[in-house]
Amino acid sequence: MRRHGFCGAAGYKSTNDFHSDLSGANCKVSRHPSVLFVANGVQPALTKLFFAATWDNFVGTITLCAYASFLFGWHVHEKAILLVIIPFSLLALKDRRYLGAFRPLAVSGHVSLFPLLFTAVEFPIKVVYTILWLVVLLLAFDRLAPASEKPRVFLLDRFSLLYIAVAIPLIAYCSLFHQMIFGAKLEFLPLMFISSYSAIGVVGSWVGFLVVFFTS
Repeated sequence: MRRHGFCGAAGYKSTNDFHSDLSGANCKVSRHPSVLFVANGVQPALTKLFFAATWDNFVGTITLCAYASFLFGWHVHEKAILLVIIPFSLLALKDRRYLGAFRPLAVSGHVSLFPLLFTAVEFPIKVVYTILWLVVLLLAFDRLAPASEKPRVFLLDRFSLLYIAVAIPLIAYCSLFHQMIFGAKLEFLPLMFISSYSAIGVVGSWVGFLVVFFTS
């Protein structure tokens, strides 16, 4: 997951300190497999766009290209998830199938940035902003997105709801309770939980978007 960019900051210590800790790590993943994976990842979407050049397919292809670059790129930073979120947001309200795939991506994109904002001053800002944004996402988006003409995927819907439900206790533990319980011990746990949670969300939303995009 370090290659995917989720491990860019440690628990709640300085980002620079964490990168210093990893400075001696020997990355054995070469660029060539990454290029191959990215090329294979974008090929199906480009093929669909070539045979059906519509606005929705164009935006969907950009989104899948961003997914491929983020998931399989040789080195990707946390903030690069915006390259996926921005084009996907243009399709999120197309219908509820797209919205179901968008939810875990949007949540993981916000949560994955939490370790970068580790000071006491930033804590209330990031928490209040994220909670308000989640409320808007759950309530407003769900009302605005029309019902899909095609059947929704049961497992993807349940995954999306379960993933969002885990976000609040995860944020509370990593931001407050871990320090209260363990103090200075096990500093890697908050980052490990956030990294794993974010990775599951991005990959899950990618799979969901693939299903929705190629069955639309």
